[in-house]
Amino acid sequence: MFSKNPKRIIAWLSKAWTPYEQQSLLIFYKETIIRLLTLENLRNLIGTQEVGHGITCYSDHLHGIKNASLSNIGKISAWRIHETSDLTVIVETLYKSGPTIAITDPLSRLARQENQLDNLDLPLMLEMLLKELPSSVLNALSIRVNAEKDTVVATRIVQRWRNPSNPIRNAIGFISDKVDFLISAPYADKLPLKVAELIRKNVPFAVLLPLSLLNDI
Repeated sequence: MFSKNPKRIIAWLSKAWTPYEQQSLLIFYKETIIRLLTLENLRNLIGTQEVGHGITCYSDHLHGIKNASLSNIGKISAWRIHETSDLTVIVETLYKSGPTIAITDPLSRLARQENQLDNLDLPLMLEMLLKELPSSVLNALSIRVNAEKDTVVATRIVQRWRNPSNPIRNAIGFISDKVDFLISAPYADKLPLKVAELIRKNVPFAVLLPLSLLNDI
């Protein structure tokens, strides 16, 4: 928990909420639901720990970590509490204030830059990409950026990275004129056609591409 060494992530778990749950359930109820679902998902891992090893769960919601606080409301039902009772006994759940446990919920603590992002992973992926691009792109005068709803934020990130100060032109639709480099993160339904068009027009580009769509280009 407190070590500065890299951590090995074994799973990312998330939960979608109905409009009723989103509006009516308090945040500590939502976190408690997620905690119980996580224990269920990792039941085999928890049950096969070596003797002397243990599992600790950290939460910044004090009300949600006490068994007495687990009320029979919504998805925190009596049967779910009963089904996970053996796991809640094995797993030690501790309270820590939010700033001290950023490692446990990093997705919710990602910096959103200037605007709220549709793709929360975009700043990190752009950072990884920009580190690998050659100096010719760093100094290119004509760069276009397209990231659908996140185009404005992506453009600002790339603009701060590059050397020239001329503004970046946001790319909408297909590229029809000469550009030195294109950075794009289009929606999956448009992606194969857009990448094929870029290849045909011999436009230098970097596109965020799921491996499952490679054969569709």
